[in-house]
Amino acid sequence: METGYLLMNISKKLKYTLNQALVKKGVTVQQWAVMQQLSIRDKYTATELARILDMDKPIISGILKRLEMKCVLIKNKNPSDQRSSILSLTKTGQILLNE
Repeated sequence: METGYLLMNISKKLKYTLNQALVKKGVTVQQWAVMQQLSIRDKYTATELARILDMDKPIISGILKRLEMKCVLIKNKNPSDQRSSILSLTKTGQILLNE
C-alpha cells in the first residue's frame, strides 16, 4: 500500500513539474503528449491518436483544434478516407517541441 502511495505522489510531482515547464511554452500536458506522438511518427488520424493516447474523441478533437489554431499542427485530407484527416506537426510545432 505504501508503494502505491509513493508512486502516486511521485507521479503528481512529475506532472506538476512538467506542467510548469509547459506553461512557459503555452501548451498543456495533453497538447504536449499529442505533439510528442506526432514527432515519433508523422501522419496520424485523430482516431489513431485518441486510441494511442487513451483519450476520448471529443477530448482529442478539442486539443487538435487548439493546436491547429496555434499553427502547431496541420490537417490534410486522408487520401484513403476523405472523411478523416491526416495530422502532422508543422515546423513551428517541431521547434516548440524541441525547445
